[in-house]
Amino acid sequence: MNKNFYITIAILFIIVTAAIYFTANTTGMNFRLLISGNVFFLIITLLSYYILNKSAADDNPRKFVNKMMASTMLRFFSCMAGAFGVIMYYKTTLPHINIYLLMFLYMIYTIIESYFVMKLNRRKS
Repeated sequence: MNKNFYITIAILFIIVTAAIYFTANTTGMNFRLLISGNVFFLIITLLSYYILNKSAADDNPRKFVNKMMASTMLRFFSCMAGAFGVIMYYKTTLPHINIYLLMFLYMIYTIIESYFVMKLNRRKS
């Protein structure tokens, strides 16, 4: 089960990185910002899944729920801090398409992680 998650995340990361590489120069997107965001979401997703995978093995179901809430808060607040930092750094020079694409990446990584966490929890119970 873990192997499928890591393969899926790796394929997603490669596809998104290739898409950014081939389209960033022609559409006015900020290449470094989008690649950094992609790496950031990859790291947050792997960290979150690692925490949840460890807690799923525990007999106490409350620990899993607590870790799920903690990983959700970690992801959400770190993304909000990153968005605030990007907005403050670029101020008015950053096209809005970059922020929308980063929000889209957030949704994609969250949906994939949630899918595998639900399978992980279903297998446990």
